Formats: sequence, C-alpha cells, structure tokens
Amino acid sequence: MNMKIELENCQKSLTLKDFEEIESKLGYALPERLKEFYLQYNGGSTKQTASINKYQEVEIEDFFPFKYNKDFKNDPRYTAEGETLELRKAGAISDSILIFAMESTDEGRITIDLVNGKIYLYPIVGMQDVIFNFGEPRLVANSIDAVSYTHLRAH
Repeated sequence: MNMKIELENCQKSLTLKDFEEIESKLGYALPERLKEFYLQYNGGSTKQTASINKYQEVEIEDFFPFKYNKDFKNDPRYTAEGETLELRKAGAISDSILIFAMESTDEGRITIDLVNGKIYLYPIVGMQDVIFNFGEPRLVANSIDAVSYTHLRAH
C-alpha cells in the first residue's frame, strides 16, 4: 500500500490496544500494512483518487473508520468493525471478510479476506431491512499492497 495518500475527515486516532480489541472481536489478526495505515488514518474520504488495480480497476471513495465515527455519534454500524460484524451475523459475508472501504461508483464494499489477504469488491444489489444484499464478490487484487493513489480527486 503506497502511503502517500491523504484522507480528510479522519476519526479519532487508534491505539495498538484498540487493534487488540478489534482483532479479538473479528477473530483474526489484521495484515500489518492495513494496521499501519489505520494507525496513521482512522478512515476518511480520499483527497486523491485511490484505486486498486490488478484484475479490475476500483476507485475508493471512503475508508471506513474502525471504532469511532463522529458523524454518526460513534454508532458501530458506521465503522469497519461494526458493519463487518453485522453483515457476518446476517450471513451476507463470510467470517473471514473485513469490510474496510466504499467504492465510488455505486458504493459497493471493498473488503479484505483476513485469511488469505485478497481484496474483493462486493457489489450491492439490494437491501433487506438494513442489511445489504451483495452480488457475486469480484477479486480485485491479491493483497492490500495493490492499493495506489493516482491523482487528486476533483471535488
């Protein structure tokens, strides 16, 4: 993951202790690169166009914060951890999947498989109550290292 990204509207910083709690709730260790990134920026909107491009070009609009989200009064459903746990419970994603970002085009979820480190796009095809129905997940890249930041996003 190229770290030259700048995010706006970041949330309260995370500590290593936060990550111990997150990892124990998720049941998996997070990849080191993802942890480093989240220690620097706890979510936020991309100033540049962040894209993942290996098998498919995907543009990232927002990285979801872990734990804190002031815009939503820290409602856990609006965090990477909270949305992940809720969608796992509903059976919308498998237990090794972590949702961490939102794609620009139609707000599909960008996820990482915490077992093999692969990045997938889960397209949203509908809603059931408050739970997303996802289409077939599409493999985007073999690891988080494929995320790159190309140019400044026009606001």
